[in-house]
Amino acid sequence: MSAVLRILERTRDDDTLVMNFVLGRPAGTQRVYAGEVRSFLLWANKPCHNIASNDLRGYIEACRRNDLKAATIHKKAVIIKAFFSFLVRERELAKSPLDPVETPPCPSPAAPRGLTPDDAKHFFSEIKGHSMATLRDRAMFLLMAASGLRISEVCGLSIQDVGEADEKDWKSLRVLGKGQKERVVHVSPDIWSVVLSYLQRRPVELTDESPMFAGVSRAKPIKSMAHDHRLSVSSVYARFKRFARKAGLSADFSPHSLRHWFACEADASGASVEAIRLALGHAGLGTTQKYLNRVRRGINEAFAKVKVPKLG
Repeated sequence: MSAVLRILERTRDDDTLVMNFVLGRPAGTQRVYAGEVRSFLLWANKPCHNIASNDLRGYIEACRRNDLKAATIHKKAVIIKAFFSFLVRERELAKSPLDPVETPPCPSPAAPRGLTPDDAKHFFSEIKGHSMATLRDRAMFLLMAASGLRISEVCGLSIQDVGEADEKDWKSLRVLGKGQKERVVHVSPDIWSVVLSYLQRRPVELTDESPMFAGVSRAKPIKSMAHDHRLSVSSVYARFKRFARKAGLSADFSPHSLRHWFACEADASGASVEAIRLALGHAGLGTTQKYLNRVRRGINEAFAKVKVPKLG
């Protein structure tokens, strides 16, 4: 067998092990974990069975020279070491060569960078006009601020996910969150009226499968669009950053800042941490508490407590 064929076979073998390592994890986690392991093996330029402790030490130092953040380096090391522990469990290795390598410390997380009332007011004031894109963005970001939806969750919403809530004039949304976990969030009449105004202006007939928020067709599109015009995570992220820049907000802010806004506003208005946890779809209270400035009554209480900025 030639040297080139041996290299290709070695790469295929390693890739099979990587895919087995991430099997059963949420799709987003699979991409991140597989990417981190592959990047390390590519940097080391050797098969996983030949990796030594100094390879990881050298990789960590290379990351530091490239000015990666301490938290990022910590995450990389944890994932890579977890992969080699997996190889031991699968009896691919007798023991992990990376056990002697000390995992780089992870700094304590900073306080969540949430939007202040003024920040939120300035942000929403920049979403002005009556175009389809503006109506969509205003409805979409108000919904995120008033319900704590993740960017991927709002992109995944379809018309069939809307239902009637127990409270008069409130709506419910069936949301598919991390790990394919389903939850229900509640939408106040004020927020739903904004969303409904956008939906009524949509130029196409909507079906149950139609996306809640869709891209706007252009004569000469900049890039291809999903067949149902469903928005991508990257396009929503870019729209948020555009309005944030126009509002003069810090570059640190992202669509996830609206999720923090929801959590902190609900907390400051007296909603229980458990109600906020359920609203956000967190598995445990510990994660929710990281969102809050402090730890302080069903589920609608959290949604009812949040007051988003007035429009106009």
